[in-house]
Amino acid sequence: MVTHDARAAAMADRVLFLADGEIVKETGRTSQHEILQIIGHAGPAMIRFALAACSGRKLRTALTAIGVSSEWHWCPAPTS
Repeated sequence: MVTHDARAAAMADRVLFLADGEIVKETGRTSQHEILQIIGHAGPAMIRFALAACSGRKLRTALTAIGVSSEWHWCPAPTS
């Protein structure tokens, strides 16, 4: 199972943490609290990686942002 939910990951016998497609940490059965701590320590590194990726691909980032915002703007209103 692939998940971003610490509660679901805590039920697994083995938990792998990935960054940029690489395994950066592996644990056995662990608690939800421990998983959140591991993710919390990796957070700043993930943010730096994301910002570096965005700055290296400025046109792609801009086009994606425009596409997402225009898609959101044109979504039809829900009907009852």
